Amino acid sequence: MPQKNLAVELLRKLIHGEIKIRRRKSIVQYRRFSEMLKETVRRYHNRAIETVEVIEELAELTREVRGQTAVEKPSASQRRIRLLRNPEGKR
Repeated sequence: MPQKNLAVELLRKLIHGEIKIRRRKSIVQYRRFSEMLKETVRRYHNRAIETVEVIEELAELTREVRGQTAVEKPSASQRRIRLLRNPEGKR
């Protein structure tokens, strides 16, 4: 049984968690990022890329996933919660 690279597995799990959060907001983004993650891990397991390369690709995927969050508009429920917490509308 081949030994797992803990750094790669940890990154994969963390990114998968980030991607799952996106599922609630955008199923299209969720599918796109899930496919990117699966493809990177598949290439790593098939030894098409080295450990350093997979870590770099996973780090880039993380930046891309988190970058999508920064441009998202707050949902209606998030706006309602913000309004209830601060009725004057001050930020």
